[in-house]
Amino acid sequence: MAKDKNRALVATPAYQRAEFSLTMPSGAAMSAGVEVTRGGILSIAVLVSAILLSSAVLVRAARVEERFADR
Repeated sequence: MAKDKNRALVATPAYQRAEFSLTMPSGAAMSAGVEVTRGGILSIAVLVSAILLSSAVLVRAARVEERFADR
């Protein structure tokens, strides 16, 4: 029976929660919240890394092309 309890605990996803609220001096307000599992956090990290890496490659390619255009 103890084995079944451990399986139930492992199968339950652990959520990370975050909330954000912002109030401007003009009176405008904004609030947001998110609830993500561990797998979701990993997926977000991979996507952000891929975006940053691809933008770095594009900037480098543009600089190389710019150097050859001046010749």
